[in-house]
Amino acid sequence: MKDLPDPQLNRDARGRFIAGNHAASAGGRARAAKLSRRRRKAIARKGYRVMVARHFGGDRQAQRKYLAQLGAYNYEVMAGSYLPSSPLRSNASHPGPIQDWRARYYTPSLLFGEHRDVEFEHHMHAVQHPFYCRHCGWSGSWAGSRCPECGK
Repeated sequence: MKDLPDPQLNRDARGRFIAGNHAASAGGRARAAKLSRRRRKAIARKGYRVMVARHFGGDRQAQRKYLAQLGAYNYEVMAGSYLPSSPLRSNASHPGPIQDWRARYYTPSLLFGEHRDVEFEHHMHAVQHPFYCRHCGWSGSWAGSRCPECGK
């Protein structure tokens, strides 16, 4: 049998268990061995539901898409496509932190889609500036950079 370190050495200054604790991991394995297969599956399902609720707002489809992108990226890293000398070209990028990925996932793109028939005004066009055209002499309040009369 393996010699385990003193339980007091497996705690930090505040008395909490530290990561990689031999006694805690052995206790967790002993508890799992006493549980039935059905109970272990129920615990795993509950953990999955809590993770999806916490990180993805309960959206299981978004969680699957995120993990699919992360898996494709990890597969390419393991294949070595990111190495400078690799002849393989990467087809996947890291999806990034979950919150950043969710922001991109739930924000519709204004550049693509069926709404392209709508013309969005540029933020500079909403601001009116005093304008004087030195070519034709027109003056007034205008948002553009070209004269509305002569076009110069």
